[in-house]
Amino acid sequence: MNGPVAAGVGGVGGWQALAWAVEEADRSGASLVLLHVCAPGSPLDRATSEPTTAEVELADPALAHALSPWPELLPVTLG
Repeated sequence: MNGPVAAGVGGVGGWQALAWAVEEADRSGASLVLLHVCAPGSPLDRATSEPTTAEVELADPALAHALSPWPELLPVTLG
């Protein structure tokens, strides 16, 4: 693989995409880019630095739960 593995997470099918992306990046040695849309006004939407694991858990429990099998993915990088 020549570039990063990217996946949108959340919503219909998004959590399966997360599992696939993590496994594919690990298998290929590629970097991993996860995209997740935050609701307007969410603490994650207003974040100006990388949110901590606790902040992700409070602001988006479904996202935190989906990432829980891969604790190395938290904190997340905003971009």
